[in-house]
Amino acid sequence: MVAKKPEDTAEGCRAMAQADRARAAGTMNDHMRGTLERSADSWAARADLLAKLQANFSARAEAFAHDQDHRRAGRKSHAH
Repeated sequence: MVAKKPEDTAEGCRAMAQADRARAAGTMNDHMRGTLERSADSWAARADLLAKLQANFSARAEAFAHDQDHRRAGRKSHAH
């Protein structure tokens, strides 16, 4: 399996949001602080979206596997 880039995972996006917030807190420049805070908000929103997509994918994969198990079990019971 190929490792995902940090920006392609919810955890990575949360880490980048946290880093931007820390940098924003440490800057004296209002413009830069605003830019970093907006960036952090964007990373956090992306993290939420990726987490929802992953949860949806996992739920569908689990439902599919469950359905396949029931189909196999049905075929076995009809084969005897």
